[in-house]
Amino acid sequence: MVDYTLLAKAALLHDIGKLCYRAGLTNEPETYPEYGARWLARLLPEDDEAMQQLLRCISYHRRRDFEAVKLKDDDLAYLVYFADTIAFGAEKTERRQDDKFDASLCLESVFNYFSDHDTYKRYFLPKEINTGKEINYAVRDNIKASPEDYLKLLKIIENKLKQKPLAQMYPYELLQVLEDALYYVPLTVREDLPRDISMFEHVKITAALAVSIAHYFEANGITSYASLCEKQKITQIQNEPLFLIVSADIAGIYGFLTTPAEQSPLATMRGRSLYLEYFSQLIADELVNYLKLSRANIIYTGGGRLYLLAPNTPQFKEGVKTFAEYINGWLLQNFGTQLYVSVGAAEFTPVELVGRQLGSDVMARADLQVENNKKNRYSESVLAGLFDPESSFNHNEAASECCVCHRNVAAADEGRKDGLCSNCRALLELGKASFMDDKVLAVCSNRISGCIAVPGYKRVLYLKIIAAKDLEKFKQHNKLAYLYSIKGGASDNYPYFRIRRCDYCVRDAKSGRLPDMKMLAAKSMGETYTGVKRLGVLMADVDAIGIALKAGFYRNDLPDPLRYLTLSRQAAFSGRLSFFFKVILNKIFKGDTQNASGKVTPVFRLFNKPKQLWRNIHVIYSGGDNIFLLGAWDDVVEVAVDIHRAFESYTNGKLAFSAGIGMFTPDFPVSQMFIQAQLLKKTAKNVPGTGKIALFGQNADYVSGPEGGLAHVYDWNVFEKQVCGEKLNFLTNNLSFGIAAVPGKIKADRNTLYKLHGVLAAAAGRFNLAQFAYAVALLEPKSENAAQAEIYNNLRSRLYAWALDTEGRRQLLTALELLIYSLPNAPKEDF
Repeated sequence: MVDYTLLAKAALLHDIGKLCYRAGLTNEPETYPEYGARWLARLLPEDDEAMQQLLRCISYHRRRDFEAVKLKDDDLAYLVYFADTIAFGAEKTERRQDDKFDASLCLESVFNYFSDHDTYKRYFLPKEINTGKEINYAVRDNIKASPEDYLKLLKIIENKLKQKPLAQMYPYELLQVLEDALYYVPLTVREDLPRDISMFEHVKITAALAVSIAHYFEANGITSYASLCEKQKITQIQNEPLFLIVSADIAGIYGFLTTPAEQSPLATMRGRSLYLEYFSQLIADELVNYLKLSRANIIYTGGGRLYLLAPNTPQFKEGVKTFAEYINGWLLQNFGTQLYVSVGAAEFTPVELVGRQLGSDVMARADLQVENNKKNRYSESVLAGLFDPESSFNHNEAASECCVCHRNVAAADEGRKDGLCSNCRALLELGKASFMDDKVLAVCSNRISGCIAVPGYKRVLYLKIIAAKDLEKFKQHNKLAYLYSIKGGASDNYPYFRIRRCDYCVRDAKSGRLPDMKMLAAKSMGETYTGVKRLGVLMADVDAIGIALKAGFYRNDLPDPLRYLTLSRQAAFSGRLSFFFKVILNKIFKGDTQNASGKVTPVFRLFNKPKQLWRNIHVIYSGGDNIFLLGAWDDVVEVAVDIHRAFESYTNGKLAFSAGIGMFTPDFPVSQMFIQAQLLKKTAKNVPGTGKIALFGQNADYVSGPEGGLAHVYDWNVFEKQVCGEKLNFLTNNLSFGIAAVPGKIKADRNTLYKLHGVLAAAAGRFNLAQFAYAVALLEPKSENAAQAEIYNNLRSRLYAWALDTEGRRQLLTALELLIYSLPNAPKEDF
């Protein structure tokens, strides 16, 4: 019987010798495996056979390592060797005498090799990943790593292994330690190979493959692993479908999130978002737990989507099928047809995994199954029950229905004044608790007061957010299955997982209170300025992300177009995107606007007025490739530009995202805010090209503008530099709206701006120059002042130049709209 836990830990540590070599502890690159084993042996008990097996996996994980030693046929070192060979993928080439290694070479950004669009390259210094402090951004400089950099990382690993012995560690704990230390360490420093795969990503994939291979061999009665070093056997097994990629996607997310709720709509929506985020993570963790895999087998989770690398065995296929049926049966009973988990799987061979065959994109094949299953969700018997009025799905004995989801209210809840069912009440409480600063999500197998249920693997689990300080007391009275927190932790009795989340929410600077919708809107234009008090709602996602993931590494410009199309690289790509949306955005919302080179750039401002650096917003969800947030309207527009700048730099200009930003009165239904923002986002995406922003909403005519074009949809750079940087900036620098005159500016009033706005907005098909001239003439100063006359003449010339050009007229209309929003005592109607 294979010790899968030991195998996973051995695979995770197999390349520790590379760190020793780069730290200068040995000068012989050829002997790094042996030196790595000696370095680790100092921290392990000598008489522990399991640890000796682990050291053998480190010492012998290359084919030539086995030539000088005779191991048992079932030694786990053979499995680690084979998994390492596959994980190295297309970069695993034959060694040559003239190969050159340079330990000072740094990790490249994975976007360096994404698409055939050449841009400058970026590099990471080998540093500890520390999301609580500064971000280690990739830089354009030709940076070099030092032995001291690697010594620091080795010390981090050593200290963790001293705090908790390796024999007592769970694989997931070791995985978290190695993520901290190896996230920015290149897998290889060979000069002629790409260096965009980190050592962490490599050892994680290696562990997933090793465990999967062991399961496959066990299921097929293979007990001798030594043949994996024989060329003939390797050639044969490389074409066997050893593996599965399991893909799952939660359908119905958008409708679930935007379910109308009158009571605490912000907390309700945030609770629903949090529920879905942890639901997809729990699906992955439950599969890993009950099918004896490693958490390294979880390739990706985020945005309601997950990918799992698994063994291609009947047991696992049946387990996935059973799990999917149980989950969807439970969801049908508890949430109706609103949510559904569509699962697909694709078999693949080691050769396909390393991208050396056409059609080898196994993730695309699994996703195709997912999409097909969405179209055929339920069996005939389930469908018959759904249409049967007397079935358990439809039979209604309750006296009332929930005021949010409209499902039956249980008898125990009928006397409550809130009118909510137990699920909607629990989601509301989950959302309220999510605003706590130092919190832990507890997943229990026993029902807890105020919890929300979620399906596990043939069992029901219960989620509850608690304060970290109350954890010890909570553990005494409940049966914990998992714990999740941003910081992570350690436990001997249950998994304690670290999970990254972008959960930024602004608090009142004086009272520390969480502002409600009305208070958020009141923060528009900053604490010391007046203006229209509106909420801004942003919905955004990366353009063509599915195509990018599947085709971005297919390079027609190379002799071998499949060279970069490997699972490791796709996993690295997904991981780096997730890091942006879950970690870097938290920094941006706090006013930390370093670009991808680590250089601080000023936060974007619509108006030349000093304001706080942090943003007055609440994040509903940020992860995968999606952002949902709301806040003071000007902060939402400004932070959207900050996000665009950072994302463009982070991805080397290889990817873009489009956004819809609606502006609403705080009493407008929240669900409708997000529906309109979603429509704006779709409007932006329907414009040819990528990287667009669509603005306004709630009575705004954002579809038809001058000459019937799109009124407020722009490329990001056009919006930032031409709409705001040029036209809005010019208007704010040349017009004043107060009672007293301002030197160097023309005194104006709102009515004049409304007339200008009305003429421009009505210019569908034909521009009325006479009406525009009349509106501009209203700005002419009454006093005979030469300086004022010169300012007016310049203002008039610029306005005419813009208005007589179709695109300039459209941009001027948007600039006027933004300017009107900034004025005090504006009328209630939006423009």
